[in-house]
Amino acid sequence: MIRQNGRFSYYMSHMTNSTFSLDRHARALLFAFFFISGACGLIYQVVWLRVLGLIFGNTTFAASTVVASFMAGLGWGALYFGKKTTAARHPVRWYGMLEGGIALYSFATPILWKLIEIVYVQYYRAFEPSFFHFSLLKFLLSFLALLFPTFLMGGTLPVLSKYFVRDGKDIAHSVGLLYAWNTLGAVFGVLASGFFVLYFFGVWQTVYLAGLCNLIIAWICCRHLAQNADRDQAPAPDSVEEPAADKAVVTVSQKAYHAALLVFFAVSGSVSMIYEIAWTRILAIVLGSSVYAFSVMLATYLSGISLGSFLFSKYAQKRPVSLTTFAAFQILTAFFVLLGLNHFDEMPYYFVKLYEMSKGSVWMIETGKFFLCGMVMFLPTLLIGAMFSCFMHIYHHTSSIGKEVGTAYFANTVGSIAGAFSTGFFIIPWIGIQNTLILGVLLNTGTGIAAFLMMSGRRVRTLAAVGLSLALLAVTARGVHSWDKSLITSGAMVKPYQAKGMSREQFRNTMGERETLFYKEGASGTVNVIKMKDNISLAVNGKVDASNGFDAFTQFLLGHLPLFLNPGAKSALIIGLGSGSTAAAVAAHPVEKIDVIEIEKAVVDGARFFPDLNRNVLEDPRVRVIINDGRNYLLMTKQKYDVIISEPSNPWMAGVANLFSYEHYRNLRKKLAPGGVVCQWLHAYSMSKEDLRMIIATFKAVFPEASLWMAYFPDLMLIGREEGGKIDFTEFKRLFEHPEIRRDFEPYGVRTPEGVLSSFWIGNEGLKLISGGARINRDNHPYLEFSAPRYLYHTDTKENFDFLNAFREASDLPVTGMDPPAERNLQFQNSLTYAYIHKKLYAEAQKTLLKAKAIDPQDAVFNLNVGILFYLQEHYKEAAAALLSALEKNPSLGEARHYLGLTYTKGLKWDLAVQELEAAVQLAPENEEYKKSLGEAYFQSRQYDKAAALYDGLIAGKQESFDVLNRLADSVFKTGDLQRQMAVTGLFIGRYKLSVAVYEKLARYFEEQKNFAHASKVYETLIENVPDRPEGYLGLASLYGRAGKNKEAKSMILKAMARSPQVKKDPQLKAILKTL
Repeated sequence: MIRQNGRFSYYMSHMTNSTFSLDRHARALLFAFFFISGACGLIYQVVWLRVLGLIFGNTTFAASTVVASFMAGLGWGALYFGKKTTAARHPVRWYGMLEGGIALYSFATPILWKLIEIVYVQYYRAFEPSFFHFSLLKFLLSFLALLFPTFLMGGTLPVLSKYFVRDGKDIAHSVGLLYAWNTLGAVFGVLASGFFVLYFFGVWQTVYLAGLCNLIIAWICCRHLAQNADRDQAPAPDSVEEPAADKAVVTVSQKAYHAALLVFFAVSGSVSMIYEIAWTRILAIVLGSSVYAFSVMLATYLSGISLGSFLFSKYAQKRPVSLTTFAAFQILTAFFVLLGLNHFDEMPYYFVKLYEMSKGSVWMIETGKFFLCGMVMFLPTLLIGAMFSCFMHIYHHTSSIGKEVGTAYFANTVGSIAGAFSTGFFIIPWIGIQNTLILGVLLNTGTGIAAFLMMSGRRVRTLAAVGLSLALLAVTARGVHSWDKSLITSGAMVKPYQAKGMSREQFRNTMGERETLFYKEGASGTVNVIKMKDNISLAVNGKVDASNGFDAFTQFLLGHLPLFLNPGAKSALIIGLGSGSTAAAVAAHPVEKIDVIEIEKAVVDGARFFPDLNRNVLEDPRVRVIINDGRNYLLMTKQKYDVIISEPSNPWMAGVANLFSYEHYRNLRKKLAPGGVVCQWLHAYSMSKEDLRMIIATFKAVFPEASLWMAYFPDLMLIGREEGGKIDFTEFKRLFEHPEIRRDFEPYGVRTPEGVLSSFWIGNEGLKLISGGARINRDNHPYLEFSAPRYLYHTDTKENFDFLNAFREASDLPVTGMDPPAERNLQFQNSLTYAYIHKKLYAEAQKTLLKAKAIDPQDAVFNLNVGILFYLQEHYKEAAAALLSALEKNPSLGEARHYLGLTYTKGLKWDLAVQELEAAVQLAPENEEYKKSLGEAYFQSRQYDKAAALYDGLIAGKQESFDVLNRLADSVFKTGDLQRQMAVTGLFIGRYKLSVAVYEKLARYFEEQKNFAHASKVYETLIENVPDRPEGYLGLASLYGRAGKNKEAKSMILKAMARSPQVKKDPQLKAILKTL
């Protein structure tokens, strides 16, 4: 995923440089070159990591391997050229040659990368190596691929340092400016590549553009500046002159001292990577993980480094720089990171406010994200940027500036590689993101204290500095709280409009009622499972990817549909596990092998919280879960499948659009066995019409036979086949007889095999018309990744529905084996009508009703459907007439009696409603909806005992839900039976212990009955389970006030005010406090 590039931006600041010790005009020109060089370096890293990710996979391990190779080349180049510059007589020419070498390599990368892919794939298929063996191959190939350009990039800083630094005392100022300009160029590079260049020009075209810039720099340096630079270059300092401040304070030998400094700088590099990776991981959850969001995070990080380096270069001209300065920077970095920790679980609310102010403008939102990132990143990165040039000043001890810069750079790079690997693979999965940041704080603190203790001659001052630093950090650390996971994973960055207008307290309260069942910060993403009343959902980085709500039907249909179309399938591949319900649907068919590819292991753990949906499919011996990048697996494997199901997350997320590309679809087709079927999920919400057309056109460009199907709009799925677009209805009938398959359809309005065909939407000819003139999403032109995030907050799906629906007329249903044919088949038309009604596609239902009426207007099921449609459209008189007509023809239609009873409730005819609903329950005693409707009718007709008994029966039959328990409580408290009231109170609170409304409702009932003791117990339980909400304290305060216990009442009000700014401002409560 692109998010892996975002984690390693620290190295972008070191990639290429160009500055010279010339006259003022030449220096200005070379500063501009240096800026451009930094921008090009960032662009190379983004593109090369992106392309290698498509080859090696976008897993954390693969991306970290590539980045480590990248950094290793930089470090090695810095060390090598740092030594070489000692004897270099023409460094400007050297620098120009380095830039030229980078340019020439960039022009060759498309061919080289293709060769790497061929070697990589063929080696795997020939030898099928072990994980360790294959990991070594990845590192070797990526190292060889990146060695030449990164080796040259690493050499630019040492080479330029020899020319730029005129005096040893000027090293902090000169290197600071050099570093600042290069990093500022990197900021430009990340914004240009992330927002514009890759989208408008294409991936390889962007590389060529950057290479051309490098080539121009090389030509000007070698042909026009080299001679002047060599002539005007000031002599390098011959004396080994250390800053006087350092000479007086070093307590160890010179050799050991400088070795210790290198260790400090290596640790600093490691900590910088720890911070960057951890910040990126948490900000991806609270601010989103689009390519734009990652670009903003990276730009914020680099901006702080650039400005910090620039400011320190000015500071160093006026103030002495010593080891004390470096130690203070370490401590201050730790301090500011600690200060920022408490902002992260406030970020979702800040983002909602940003959305409100932006009025939905994507560009204003992305600009606002820069400031939100800056809240936690900017001050620490200022210090990180200053630390590099500060270190070079205190490390300077020889006449070879280039060698010193190269050695320091190498040490920092080694530490950074260690930090990158350990953080992604071990530290975050083991201790979590927040503790990872705290670990970075401890390392900064330890480094700072160790640096302080290396000083002598000022022992009292040193100890005072250490003591003051520890005291400052200790006081700051005491104020750090553990992140509220329900806020962190609120998903506000996906649907901020749902929280629009909320106060901070309302937002916290709403999110606080979500129960976190599972939370895991895995290697590549953060996975959580939350429960809100009866809805359970699984989210990755705050974006919900599966739930037990209506989208469960989409998950089931993704598994069943391709197997209905290819009933003889023996093998299936599923890309993306989610809740596991798609795998469960596939497992309901007689397939022999099911491979599931999931990039994040924590998703596998989270799926175990959905046993009702996935039927514990992961225990099925036919199922094999492979932790890998889905696209990479398809590239590598020799296996062919009868069915391939691709259900990735949304394409607005960075890297996911790669699974909607032409190249990916081509790989899918290559891995299909003869007669195979591909099923691709896509959505029509938060997406422009042009992006929807682009996905369909890209899919259609690969699969000559394609069709579009729908579960519930706007969840869609594309079916692709090489040939044979016909649907064999006899196979649909055979498969639908399987109880487990039928059970996955019936709750969603599909009760017959004919009803399955209600999901068919547009055929091959219609898709051809949609695709005409649409762009194709390719690896080299990743339009979708950049356009999809722009429509994330586009909430009107009707436009896309109307657009697609216009092509239905061009799409005849290609079904065979149906007798009589579809147009004259009454059961078919009735089944479609019933399914359309349940999908709220009323216009489609009316069309099929007309066809059914033309066949047999007296049919009972036809009249039932008419009645249901009238009822849902609130035409109750017409509904009753149609339903009575249906019952006249078939009195055993339980659903007709159910809807007739509901129709009577709308006219408050409770006796008639009870009569019809009792008849419905008698006809279908297992139907939960019928029972709930009857219970409501009993309650409204004041038959509370009957209502309570019915709800008790539902709970005993494991059919409890929030609505059932809620109405049971209402019924039981109306009966006056205290024992039953206590029982339902315990049951209701036990199941929904975070729902404040439940406690308030139950306590209010007890108060109405003057049972203040039990009301008090309810409030006490509320305080115990939800201690941060004020309602429990206010409830007790009210009870204490009634009992004349003013002291206790005052205490409870004060506690409530401490937990709620809104309560604290309440004038009525303030007045009450004065009387107590």
